[in-house]
Amino acid sequence: MMTRASISLSALAALLIALAGPFAAESAAADPFRSNWANPHASQDDAREGVQSGRLVSLDKVLGRVRAQVPGRVLDAELTQGRSPIYRIKILSPSGGVVHVIADARTGDILRVQGR
Repeated sequence: MMTRASISLSALAALLIALAGPFAAESAAADPFRSNWANPHASQDDAREGVQSGRLVSLDKVLGRVRAQVPGRVLDAELTQGRSPIYRIKILSPSGGVVHVIADARTGDILRVQGR
């Protein structure tokens, strides 16, 4: 049997959830990149949409530029969203070291090479 206190707490919790719902939805709608801040790694769908819309340079084009400057085998590449989307690329150099490259996903420019 529920006591008066447990009924009041249940009612209060339900009321708080009902009142918070519109604010949470409004906040998410106001910031379309909010989910990317929580999880900055873009999905393949996000990357594809960015390239198709012309907002982003394709990873293939960026890798062409990177390969011209950094010899080796590409180990990993990912698109990271944020204020400025970037590609993070890891390359295994011929000497066996790992080279980290950061490229601007909007322009394809190589911003930083570390570990040559």
